[in-house]
Amino acid sequence: MANLTNIYNIPEEIFRVLQPRARKNENDVYATELTQTDLVYYLKRKYGDEIYEDVSEMLFALLGSAVHYILDKGANKNALTEERLVVPVLGYNVVMRPDNWLDGVLSDWKVTRVYAFLLGEKKEWAMQLNTYAWGLEQYGFATERLVINAILRDWLRSKAKYDRQYPPIPFVSVDYPLWPLEETEGLIRDKLIQFKAVDGGNVPGACPDEYRWHKPDTFAVKKKGTKRALPGGAKFRTREDAEAFAAGKEGPKMKCEIEFRKGEYSRCLEFCPCRSVCPHNPYRNSEVENGDNN
Repeated sequence: MANLTNIYNIPEEIFRVLQPRARKNENDVYATELTQTDLVYYLKRKYGDEIYEDVSEMLFALLGSAVHYILDKGANKNALTEERLVVPVLGYNVVMRPDNWLDGVLSDWKVTRVYAFLLGEKKEWAMQLNTYAWGLEQYGFATERLVINAILRDWLRSKAKYDRQYPPIPFVSVDYPLWPLEETEGLIRDKLIQFKAVDGGNVPGACPDEYRWHKPDTFAVKKKGTKRALPGGAKFRTREDAEAFAAGKEGPKMKCEIEFRKGEYSRCLEFCPCRSVCPHNPYRNSEVENGDNN
């Protein structure tokens, strides 16, 4: 279990309410943990007392908890809301609390950024929702539809006026695909087999690049003396491609220069709770300020 710090002296009542809760049972695995890698599972189990998270990094989580609390109070009286479900699988207890189930519709509430929806379906949310649907089925509640309802915390009215792809209001409701129950259970079992190997002494390797939010090294073509890349000239994978693009842009009034932009593992850099103890984190021993790893 991570230790909570309060570097910025945020009011004590917020600090207290965000204190992590201990597991009821060592064999409990939360539905949200099934979206993590076996390395993250290993690091949390092995180094839990050495992992620190500051309360300032959890303020948006506090907003999410507040929204869930309020919506639970306003839920339909016939709905299942925040019910704790426990399903035993392979010696583990898969624990989940679906937000809201009513008449076959399972909905989950998020407080998130607009960007989370501009990229399309999120695999973690899809796995979470389908795990809930599978868990509810074990209790006799069949699900026919999955919905993400999201309040967009960084929504801007000015962008909504001019960008047709931008949400018109700070709220989005999106349907997610409902997987066959056998497929979902297979994914749950596969993940628990990985966790069982960790509990048996296996030390996992590095997380996949996709999970680490890897951004590769790129080359950008800029007008000489400026900071921004030319339109279409920002993300070349090789210097040769960047040079070919620059050659087509240069002329008597245009001189180009090529800038190398170092890639990064964004989750390892700032967002993974295990980043301070992970042996595969390239930034672990670096002094990183404002996301600058140079």
